[in-house]
Amino acid sequence: MCNPPWPAAPLKPSTLHGHREKLSPVIAELGHLEAQNLTKRQVDDLVSALRAGGLRSPTQKVRKAWSPRSVNYTLSLLTAVLEDQQKQGNLVRNVASLVDRVSTIELIVSTRRMCWAR
Repeated sequence: MCNPPWPAAPLKPSTLHGHREKLSPVIAELGHLEAQNLTKRQVDDLVSALRAGGLRSPTQKVRKAWSPRSVNYTLSLLTAVLEDQQKQGNLVRNVASLVDRVSTIELIVSTRRMCWAR
């Protein structure tokens, strides 16, 4: 899982950069594993760590807690990469597709509380 395969269709450089940026914590935390050995639990733990914050970026800065939208986008990218590998016969199952997406309801509730607190 060191270098995730990218789709055959050409991507704009800015899109490719964005995908690499969003997948950087996946590579940093799980990149030492072979994709075939990746478990749902490991991806679940990564989601929890992203939501909590505190992971290191490639520049060694401490990352802030990620929003549900950012976490879900990263999960979607990881799911797409693993799905591509599954279609190519390199992977038996896509564990990222089994991971529950982060609810965005908590974001709406916290926003409403802030409005009501004024």
